[in-house]
Order: sequence, then C-alpha cells, then structure tokens
Amino acid sequence: MKTVIAMVVAAVSVTACGVPTAPMRIAQPTFVDGNYFMFGDAACPRAARLTDHAVAMCHTDAGQPTGERRAALTNQQLEMWKYNQQVTMQRQVQVNAQKSALANQMMNMDFGNNYGYQPMPTPQVAPLKLRRNNVAHCITVSNGFYTNCRY
Repeated sequence: MKTVIAMVVAAVSVTACGVPTAPMRIAQPTFVDGNYFMFGDAACPRAARLTDHAVAMCHTDAGQPTGERRAALTNQQLEMWKYNQQVTMQRQVQVNAQKSALANQMMNMDFGNNYGYQPMPTPQVAPLKLRRNNVAHCITVSNGFYTNCRY
C-alpha cells in the first residue's frame, strides 16, 4: 500500500511541476486470472502469473523476467488506489481552473489604472511671439525634439 501511495504522490508532484520530458510509466491495477496486480511502471512493465494466483513475475517489454515478484492487491489496496486517483484528478481540475482564472484575469486587466498610472496631461505652452519676419530658428537634438528656439 505504501508503494501505491508513493507512486501516486510522485506522479502528482511531477505532474504539478511539469518537469518530465519523456512519458512517465506509472503502474496501474491490471486484472489477471481473478486478481489485480500493479503493472506498467518502469520496474515491472509486464507480468505473468505464477502457479500461485496471488503472485506474478515481472517481465521487461521484451519478455525477459526481471526476477521481481508482485503480490495481488487486496480489496483495500485497490480501493485506496481508486481514491488516490480521484484525489489526483480533483487536484488537477483545481489547478487547471486556477490557471484559467489567472489567464482570464491577466487578459482582462487594465494596466493603466491597476498600477496607479495616470495619463500625463498635455502641457500648456505660451504662444510663440515671433519678431523679425515671423521666423523662428530652432536647434534640434534628435527625433524631432527641440532644445532651443530663437526668434
């Protein structure tokens, strides 16, 4: 039972972090000759039942025995696995809902007012009084900004 819980906790923590780069193999209950066994993880991808119906021998994907034996799950272990799966799914639904709500909030955010930004009013300037032929001579720095004007 501790193995089942540890596998589910590992799956939840890795899924929540989004770390895995390759598909993760997770054991799940498999019904064989009247009993459920945990197969499908990296340590026991496949299994074959021994003459004792309550024990199975693990095999690699190529069919070679690994030497590991797994006992059949009790009803309590099977129910606990189902419960842990439901909890994992509920947590994933909650995380997805939170991500969606945050994304919607960010898309609907008015950046102008939420951070105390007030638009700058247009500056009021005095009208330019021109002398000498109504011509003003201005010195520009760059991008059309005037630094000094003479008339």
